[in-house]
Amino acid sequence: MGESATAREGVELLGKIIDDQGACGNDQIIISDNNETWLFAALSGHQWIAMKLTDDIASLNPNIGNLNYKVDLNDTENCLHSEGIESMPKEKGFAEYTDGKFDVAATYGETIQNSGMHQWTRYVQGRNYFGNELQEGTDYEIVKDEREEARATTGALVHEMQPLFFQPGKTDWTTFEMIRSLGNRGENTPGLNANTDGAYAIGTERNTEIHVFQVRNGLDPQVATIQWEMLSRAAYSVAIPFYSALITEVSPYFSDQTVSFDHCKETDIVNNEEPENSINYVLMDISSLCFENPDTLGISVRSYLDALQNELIEQNKEVDAAMLAETTTEGRTALANKAGKAATENTYVKCKALLQEMRAYQKAGNFDEPFTPSDLNTETNGLKVSITYAKDALATDPVTPDQPGTPEQPGTPEQPGTPEQPGTPEQPAKPEQPTTKPEKPGKSDTTTTVTTNKTNTKGGLPTTGDRFDGRVVAAFAIAGVAVISAGGYFLYRRNKE
Repeated sequence: MGESATAREGVELLGKIIDDQGACGNDQIIISDNNETWLFAALSGHQWIAMKLTDDIASLNPNIGNLNYKVDLNDTENCLHSEGIESMPKEKGFAEYTDGKFDVAATYGETIQNSGMHQWTRYVQGRNYFGNELQEGTDYEIVKDEREEARATTGALVHEMQPLFFQPGKTDWTTFEMIRSLGNRGENTPGLNANTDGAYAIGTERNTEIHVFQVRNGLDPQVATIQWEMLSRAAYSVAIPFYSALITEVSPYFSDQTVSFDHCKETDIVNNEEPENSINYVLMDISSLCFENPDTLGISVRSYLDALQNELIEQNKEVDAAMLAETTTEGRTALANKAGKAATENTYVKCKALLQEMRAYQKAGNFDEPFTPSDLNTETNGLKVSITYAKDALATDPVTPDQPGTPEQPGTPEQPGTPEQPGTPEQPAKPEQPTTKPEKPGKSDTTTTVTTNKTNTKGGLPTTGDRFDGRVVAAFAIAGVAVISAGGYFLYRRNKE
C-alpha cells in the first residue's frame, strides 16, 4: 500500500499482484484514503473483488468467510475485480446465482454451517452496538457449548446468512464511541454479555493491540488521518492520538520490550514492575489485572480509563485546530512529533500511577470494598487532575527531553525558559473503602496488531509495521480486517526516504 498514492491505486496494484502471483489466503482488507474507502477481498487463487463503500454503511466481520453482499460487476466506478471472477467458477461448475444474478459471496464463501457460535456471537454484539440489532428467536438462537474444555459456554447461531454491510442506527458517531466499540463485551446484548453470560466477545482478553483510523474526508492526506492507538486489549485500554502520516520520532516511553514471559502471570504483575518507562507494559499490566479481577478492579478502572480517553479526545481538538492551521510540512511534522510525545507522556503518567495503586490494592489483600482510583471523581466520572496534553503539545518552551526520567506529576506547572523536569509519580493512595458447532480452530479470531520500531536503513528514522481495524466515518471498527490509509502511508514512506 505504501507504493500507492490513492486507495483506488492500492486496489489496482493489489489486484494486479493477485492476477500475476495469486493468493493463498481469503483475506478482506480495507483500503482508505482521504476521499474513498474500498473493501478488497481475495477470493480464491487468482480471483479477487474490491468494492467502493458509501458513507452511510458499516461493516463488521469477525472471521466469517461468507457474509453476503450485492454488487454490480459492470460498475467500474464502484467495483473492480479479477477478469475470471464469474467465468472461472461457471466453467468449473460451482458458480452460484441468486435471483438469476451471479452471487460472488455464495460462490466463493463457505456455507453457513462452517461458521462457529463464537463468530456469530461477536457479529450479534457488533450489530447491537451499532444500532442495527438482530432479534433473538427471529434472526438467531442462543446456544450452549457443552464441551468441558470450552472457554466460552454461551454463543449464537443465526438462522440465515447475514450481510457484510448494513446501515447503523445513527450517523453522529463520536470518536469515543468508535474507540470503545472495539472493547464491546456484549454488555447491552441480552444473553450474550461476556461479563455475566459466559459468552465470547469482541473485546476479548485474547486481543493484542487495537487501533482506529479516524479519516476526515477531503483534507490534505498529511493531516486527514488521526491514528488512535491502543497498546493493549481494548476492553481495558486507552487510545492515544497520533498524526501517523507525519511523525518521524517515537516517544521514549515506548521502551524496549525485554521482559520475561512470566510477567504475564498475575502474581508477577503485582509484585514485579514492568520494564522502566514502558507505556506498552503499563497498559498491558492494567488490562491483565482487570481481566483477572473484573469485579474488584475492572469496573472502576474502566471508568477511569474512559475519563482519561475523553480528555485525550477533547484536548486533541485543540491540537488538531493548530495542525490544520499549519501549512508547511516541516511545521506539521514538528507538531506531530511533539504532540505524539506529549499525548504518550500524559497517558503514561496517569496510567503508571493507576497501575501502582492497583498493585497496592492487590497486595493489601482486603477486597471488601472495590478498588477506586484516587484520581477518579466518582461524582462526575472525570479526572480530579486534568492532563496537560494540549498545553504541552502547543507550548513554545523546549520539548520534553528525548529520554524520560521519573514521570512528572500531573498538573505540575512548567518552569518558563527551561526544559520540563520530570518529578515523582503520584504515590499509591489507599483505595476508598444442545450440541453446537464451536468456532473452527486454526483461524485467528481477533485482529492482532504488532507495532515494531526499528532503524530504517535509508534514513535512520523509525519504521512501523502496523495493522489497523477501524475507520470512524464508515464504522469499520470491528471488521476484524486490516485498514490501510494509502495516502498516509505514501507520505510516511516519503518522509522516511
